[in-house]
Amino acid sequence: MKPVIFGTIMTLLACLGLAWLWQTNQSSQAVVTAPETTAVAPAPTQREVHQVIRDLPPTAALPQEPATKQPQPPAPPALVSAPPALDGSDEQTQKAVRDLSDTLLQWLTPSEQLRKWVILVDNLAMGKVPVKSRPFNVSIPAFKVTGSEQQPVLAQENFARTTPMVNAFVKLEPTVLVRYFRAWSPLLNEAYAELGQPGEFSDRLIEAIDRVLEVQPLNDSIINLKQPAVYYTFADPEREQASDLEKLLWRMGPQNTVRIQSHLREIKLALARSPNN
Repeated sequence: MKPVIFGTIMTLLACLGLAWLWQTNQSSQAVVTAPETTAVAPAPTQREVHQVIRDLPPTAALPQEPATKQPQPPAPPALVSAPPALDGSDEQTQKAVRDLSDTLLQWLTPSEQLRKWVILVDNLAMGKVPVKSRPFNVSIPAFKVTGSEQQPVLAQENFARTTPMVNAFVKLEPTVLVRYFRAWSPLLNEAYAELGQPGEFSDRLIEAIDRVLEVQPLNDSIINLKQPAVYYTFADPEREQASDLEKLLWRMGPQNTVRIQSHLREIKLALARSPNN
């Protein structure tokens, strides 16, 4: 059971939290599992006060009340401009990721970032997780099991290993991700065309998001495993025959799966509301 956590810049980062988990080495060490919204009262409505006018000359004009100014929405943040070419784009890509999240920046692999994100999204749309060309490289704690040697069980504490990545992902602002995606689309389409795939990369991205949204979280309190060789697999044959993406999300735990899916729905909605140019 090799893990990796995925991601994608702009809305590519929408798939973040999956790719790196796939490659992390697992340990057969058995352990014993251990086990806000503050309602804000609405501000009282302030009663409008009108000036009392008395004994004005007949020709005097009544004073005009100033028109109420509507609050203006804040200006959207400036984006890091897209690089002029796909080759040599890594420096601009790192600046863009820093603009989105300093936390994410520390996990980036150093080269060919845009191409790696596109490869990742293309694989996720097929239910796969790429073994090579990973855009992230993160060390996480070793995989753990409970139970016995004859019947190993997936340790619930494994779910916490991916929580830092999920936390970083759900903090990303969907509208800003989409603005980056639209601005950088020509380069993303170029990288996608290099794979020999037909159509637009934006369509492939939606397919990847939908593929993640289709996964049913695994809520079983006991998930039996087996170890036919070096790595653990699911004891249930049907689960072991599921896609790499499904098994990856199951290993991340139901809570993290739901959080990822919820944020991806917001990103997909922001994509639908955003113009294509």
